[in-house]
Amino acid sequence: MVIQKEGEHDEEKDNLSEAFADLLQTVAENEENLDQKQIDMLLLVSNLEIAREQLDRLNENINPDLLSVAEARLDAAKAHIAAAETALKNYELRAPFAGTILSLNNLTVGKTVNAGFPIAFLADLSSWQVQTTDLAEIDIASVTIGAPVTIKLDAFLGEEFSARVVKIDPVGREHLGDMTYQVTLELDESDSRFLWNMTATVEINGK
Repeated sequence: MVIQKEGEHDEEKDNLSEAFADLLQTVAENEENLDQKQIDMLLLVSNLEIAREQLDRLNENINPDLLSVAEARLDAAKAHIAAAETALKNYELRAPFAGTILSLNNLTVGKTVNAGFPIAFLADLSSWQVQTTDLAEIDIASVTIGAPVTIKLDAFLGEEFSARVVKIDPVGREHLGDMTYQVTLELDESDSRFLWNMTATVEINGK
């Protein structure tokens, strides 16, 4: 067991305080603004390093009881850091996929947004899909996944675009008195002129 005099213990605390202050200064010099959650995170990291240092010292002159206490403190520090990291993630907005933000829902700096509230329109412009709305049940039996499709858009008269069937909704929905099934089509090539909610005419080849 290593016994420290009171003066030596105070000096160690001062050294640790100075080291933590230097850490904060380094972050500040990198022009990163810290919020309270991040400061708490740094404090937990500092406590973890203290626990590790104490464990290293105990290993030099192992006392089973003190070693058990140090290991418990180390485990507790790790648990607190994991909880702090999780809390920090709740302050970050992460997109579920890579894409382009097309619009923001009137967000302003400092505005509070409730969970589940849509804040942005994010799109993957590398591929486009078309969904049918009026494919009747008498036609759905002849549609298969992977079937080639020809699509015409009202906005581009005289042009045709190739696509293929990628999904068939198994649940029918009534539309204008008929039972219809939604079919999702993926265009073979993207086009910079495409816009959301354009009207399309679909011809499923072979149907």
